[in-house]
Amino acid sequence: MNRYLRWQQLRRMGRARYILRYGILGWALPVAVLGLLLLGLSARALPSLGFMLVMLLVVTPIFGALVGLWAWEENERRFGGE
Repeated sequence: MNRYLRWQQLRRMGRARYILRYGILGWALPVAVLGLLLLGLSARALPSLGFMLVMLLVVTPIFGALVGLWAWEENERRFGGE
């Protein structure tokens, strides 16, 4: 399937669902888990549990939403609307 048709298919899910699926769940969640694992492997760099939870539950999803929004806008710019 070419990229244009793929975008038209993804576009039907709507911007909010796209951002949730590809930005927060597809980008932020793996980044948060990987970051926590890497921090956990380094005893010297291990921050407090409170800090790790704030990063996991607040900061990372915000960045994920921004990544998803950027991806949506970039695809809209490239492939346009209907």
